[in-house]
Amino acid sequence: MKRTISLKLDLSPEQYEALINTQLAFSKACNESIPFVVDNRCWNRVALHHLCYYNIRGSIPNIGSQMVCNAIQKVCSSYKVLKIKRSQDVPVITFKDTGSVHYDKKTYSIKGGKLSLYTVDGRIKCDFITGDFQKEYLKEGAVKEAELIRKGKRWFFNLVLDLPDKEFKKEGKIFAIDVMAMRINNKKRRSRFPPPPKGRGIHLVKQDEKKGNLWKTK
Repeated sequence: MKRTISLKLDLSPEQYEALINTQLAFSKACNESIPFVVDNRCWNRVALHHLCYYNIRGSIPNIGSQMVCNAIQKVCSSYKVLKIKRSQDVPVITFKDTGSVHYDKKTYSIKGGKLSLYTVDGRIKCDFITGDFQKEYLKEGAVKEAELIRKGKRWFFNLVLDLPDKEFKKEGKIFAIDVMAMRINNKKRRSRFPPPPKGRGIHLVKQDEKKGNLWKTK
């Protein structure tokens, strides 16, 4: 099973600026690929890579090759969510400068309690703050993709983990409820019992139901 944990980053001023520059470059790379998506009606990751990869590298020389691939993947995922039909025009979407940055296992690593991140100013290694349950997840799970997010002046690294499935232990008696049977019984109950007269308080209605009282409909 997959779970996502959020790591709060502890950054120096230089590392903070490096992440800001990376965020700006990543959003620009995403926006650079949009005309190729619209003109060619293409949001397949491999096909779009062949269409716009070298153009993005030429216009944004300081961004790495793998980060361009991540930007293309994010654009394709954004367009797939729209579920555009053949009869519809392809909309032009815009990625904000404050948007998240997609990372894969080639652009980040976690070793010795440190998070290593690719930035346009070079690799940085920073500390992160976690809770007890997040530490347990990191020990048990295999790291996958992640999203770097900025909230105000705080940075968070939302990391996806692939955790092993756990077996449920049977303790005591098993109690189950058939929801569909309850719905059927409730429908039958409503059909047998007419509604209470208007103006009767809910507490009186409950008392009447306990006594088995029925109301006559006009």
